[in-house]
Amino acid sequence: MKNKPLLLNQIIGKRNLADNKKDLDFKNNILTIFKSRLETATFKRRLLILTSLDDAEINIIGPHLIKNKIDYLRLNCENFSDLFEFSIKIPNDSKKSETQFTYFNKTYTLNDFDYIWVRHFNDDNFFQFSDFDYILHKYLLVEWSELFYAICEIHPEKIVTPIQKKITKPLQLLEAKKMGFSIPRTIITNSATDLDHFFYGLKTKIFAKSLKHHSIYASDGSLLDFYGRTFDSLETLKKENIKAAPVIYQEQLPKDRSTEYRINIFGESISSFRYENVKNHDWHLEDITGIEMSEKKLPLDIQQKLLSLFEKLNLKIGTVDLIHCNHKWYFLEINLAGDWRWLEQAANTDLSQDISSFFNS
Repeated sequence: MKNKPLLLNQIIGKRNLADNKKDLDFKNNILTIFKSRLETATFKRRLLILTSLDDAEINIIGPHLIKNKIDYLRLNCENFSDLFEFSIKIPNDSKKSETQFTYFNKTYTLNDFDYIWVRHFNDDNFFQFSDFDYILHKYLLVEWSELFYAICEIHPEKIVTPIQKKITKPLQLLEAKKMGFSIPRTIITNSATDLDHFFYGLKTKIFAKSLKHHSIYASDGSLLDFYGRTFDSLETLKKENIKAAPVIYQEQLPKDRSTEYRINIFGESISSFRYENVKNHDWHLEDITGIEMSEKKLPLDIQQKLLSLFEKLNLKIGTVDLIHCNHKWYFLEINLAGDWRWLEQAANTDLSQDISSFFNS
């Protein structure tokens, strides 16, 4: 490809994940010290957490879960297969079908778990650190991906957050609009012609962001971060390689008249926070340790719209980005996994306890 897609045509952050080859999971580490005590402990709930090595929030929340008598088992998408054996048994007689797996030499059935919490379990990252040839990698990826989709279909009553491909950003925007939220003028396209027609005469800036995620693994195993880009005009944007990939393009709301909110929803519990000092239109571009947040309660009608949206999308956990501008509430997107650890620090609050309470409710 002669020119890079526009979201890759920028300075890209790079995270060396060498430390991720270490096991940072709280439970796995305390098992080496208190194995007998933990194995005989009484728990109220048990979670199966499907996520990634890079999920620092699950590293942190482990103590809260165990303290609140919630046991959990964590599978990371990058490296589960070497330790994992799985079977769906469908007998041809009156016996019940059974879904079971063995992990770290211990056998479980899915009936052992009250919930399946799908977080950053991205099938694109299966076998990320394995040295397979192209054909073998593709074959394994397709077959294992289908298996985990099947698990979620077979046990929908246990799913806290659906597999991420099921609730895409376009669907979120369309359903949020039906619920009465305002939506920034938006087109999702790889057509320069359609983009030109859609934004013709637009006087504001245009914000471009990815359809799915803003991180990809490099061939050396490091994680590359590419975030949204702001373009001062349509003419500036048209100089980029638009055709290479579909991108979400949105009219950028005026910063001086906008207030951005991040809302965490756990079941019926809503906590909302206002950004106080973010200067960029994408907060990922800021030094996250310097972001200041203040708790700010949303109007009751907006809370109800959010709960109705989550019910429509069959979501129980998620993080929502909203902007209040010119007396209107604009919906941006939902982070399906939930994203709260940095927010706890920025707002000096305890959201981890809300999660434990949700699973025990």
